[in-house]
Order: sequence, then structure tokens, then C-alpha cells
Amino acid sequence: MKKNFNFDVSGLFLVIVDVQERLVKAMPEKVVEQIYKNINLFTLASKVYNIPVIVTEQYPKGLGETASNITKNLKDFKKVVKTTFSCCYSKLFNKEIEELKRKTAILVGMETHVCIFQTTLGLLENGYKVFIPNDAVCSRAKKNWENGIKMLSESGALISNTESMIFQMLKDANSSEFKQLSPFLK
Repeated sequence: MKKNFNFDVSGLFLVIVDVQERLVKAMPEKVVEQIYKNINLFTLASKVYNIPVIVTEQYPKGLGETASNITKNLKDFKKVVKTTFSCCYSKLFNKEIEELKRKTAILVGMETHVCIFQTTLGLLENGYKVFIPNDAVCSRAKKNWENGIKMLSESGALISNTESMIFQMLKDANSSEFKQLSPFLK
């Protein structure tokens, strides 16, 4: 089955899933550096294109708040605290995404094979199109990340990467948006 990777920026919303202090410490250091860089590129694109951002936190009492390397680059966002692995089992999350009236999600964060995967299943079941930039999601073990990416792809999620998605948003090197984002695409 051929998948449709096209999207309209006006229909996008970004979900930053569980990039929390204690969970970050369990990830490989180089992976965390990449995740921070790519998620922050999406948050910058969100500002440029007025893409709504939802930040989720899995049981912050135990896993801590969202990492400051992420929140320092966010101004306007909705925060959803949850104990469910799928964000879609949270009434608040569902309320927030329904109010957006947008149907294409970009999911970034942790962990690929658990919360990202389960949230993707819920979104797909509810008629959303889901993009996963494979370099903006991670798991503690590489084999779990690999397995998560495979399961996501087989479930109907569209697997891409940060640079491809950002350039798909930009469309034209002569645009003002390109001038704003190009310094961060190096």
C-alpha cells in the first residue's frame, strides 16, 4: 500500500511526548543530544508556522518535569500530565487535540516502542494522520527503538526524519520561513 506523505502545514500539530528529566538520564547521551536538537527544530518551526504544541508528561512525580532543554524554547503550549502510556487514554489530551481541529500529528519524544507507539495507535484509530521523525524519537535500547519504528510503520504511521519534514514545510528556499529556519538546518 502506497502511503501519502503530503501534509498541509495548517493541519499540523506537534506532540512532544515525555521528554522528562529522569527519563532523559536513562537514554544514551549522543541520542539525547540528537533528540534535543531535532525537537527544538520542530519547536522553532512551530513558532514560524503557528503549529500548536502539546507537551505530555508521564507521571512527573516519578519521572520529573519536561527537560529544560525543551521547555526553554517553547512559549505557547498545552501541557498534559498523564499516567497512561497512550496519550489517547487521557481525557485532557483528547480534549486538547479535538479543540485544535487539525488532523495531522507529528509525534516526537520518548519512548518509541511504548508511549510513542501506543499514542500513534490511538491517533490512527481516531482518524488522524501521524508522522514520526525517526531521529526525534528514542528508546533506552537501540533494539527497542528499531522495533518501535518497525511497528509504527506497519501500523500506518508515516516514518520520516526531521530534515525531510522541515524542508517539506518550507517548500521554497526563497521564503521568509526558510530564512528564519535555515541557520538551524546545519
